[in-house]
Amino acid sequence: MIKFFKAALAACVAIVAAAGPASAAMVYLSGSSEDNTAPLNVSAWTLSLVYTPSTGTTAVVNSAVFSVNRAGTQYVWNTLEAPGEIFMAASKTAYDVTLKFQGPAAINGPVPAGDPTDVGSFQADIDTLTVGGGLPAVAAREATLANITQLTASATVLQGKFHADPFFRAGGGFLRLNGDPAGITVPEPGSMLLLSGLGLVAGRRVIARRRQQKAKAESETAA
Repeated sequence: MIKFFKAALAACVAIVAAAGPASAAMVYLSGSSEDNTAPLNVSAWTLSLVYTPSTGTTAVVNSAVFSVNRAGTQYVWNTLEAPGEIFMAASKTAYDVTLKFQGPAAINGPVPAGDPTDVGSFQADIDTLTVGGGLPAVAAREATLANITQLTASATVLQGKFHADPFFRAGGGFLRLNGDPAGITVPEPGSMLLLSGLGLVAGRRVIARRRQQKAKAESETAA
């Protein structure tokens, strides 16, 4: 266990180093989600992202960690396929987050019956997560630190979709993401970095285990 946490902390150092220039900033969001099937499965989710503020309408997201907790089992995506975006809405009262993660998810806990063990291995996208709706509007349509901080703090709307393939269970396809920005408690930076590190290490363990299983199967077939 000690070795596991040492590896996680080492991964955290790498994540911090890769986060970008000193001007990089962080946003933390959380809420609940529902499957797009009936009966609905309700899950809890969190999203932390590091972005580079901009005087344009779009800020680049350098890194992100998305976590879904379903019946005590945690699924974590922590590697972006490409830089994400925070896009300022024309109304200047909201912004949209778009992210595309590499899969599959790192899984912490037992996989529920009927769920695949490689959730999101082909697709894991946050499609237009809208944050905002509060007043007053920011003065300029710019993705600056001050504007994004203001819109996050005054937000009354937090909603979007998370698409996964394969999905958590048959008949799904995406989660409807909802949240209450005013009720969000931002965790300590160390806790967020630890989450990133744990997800990264767990993901590597999953990949290593699958490679071992595949090699064993090929060896038995050859014999």
